Amino acid sequence: MPEQDRETSEYIKGFNEGYLITQHLPDLADRLATIETDVPRVGGFKDGRKQYALDQVRNNRAKWAAKETPSKAEKSQERDFDRE
Repeated sequence: MPEQDRETSEYIKGFNEGYLITQHLPDLADRLATIETDVPRVGGFKDGRKQYALDQVRNNRAKWAAKETPSKAEKSQERDFDRE
């Protein structure tokens, strides 16, 4: 296997590991992300961790945007006060 293919394979393995470990064991992922090295697998791990965080933001934003907004009639019912 050529060196570049091996590095790409290692990067992909690290990316997938980073994504999954961040999903299931975020404290461990935080500690592993502090490793300073030029190894492709560790770089992939860090990128996978970042990708999981981005996916969570996108999913939460989509859920927030999908919530129904109250209609004008519902809003006016909420504001209906007895004035005495």
